[in-house]
Amino acid sequence: MFIHVLASTIEPVACHLYDGVIVTQSDYQALTAIKHEFIDFKGVLRNWNDSGIGACSGGWTGIKCVNSEVIAIQLP
Repeated sequence: MFIHVLASTIEPVACHLYDGVIVTQSDYQALTAIKHEFIDFKGVLRNWNDSGIGACSGGWTGIKCVNSEVIAIQLP
C-alpha cells in the first residue's frame, strides 16, 4: 500500500521534538488518525506510538520524511 501525503507549505505553529527530528503537529495528528482507522492484524503499526517518538527518524514503519515533514507512507 502506498499513500502520498502532501507536505504543508504553511509554517507549523506547534511541533513535537523527538530524536533530534521535528515532527509537525499536523503530521503527527494525521499519522495517529490514520493508525486509528486501520485494522492492523499483523502489528505493522505497533511502533507508531502515541508520543510521536521516532516518526521521522526511522522509528515508525513506512514513514518517509523530508525536512522533518512526512511526504509518504509506504506500508508492507
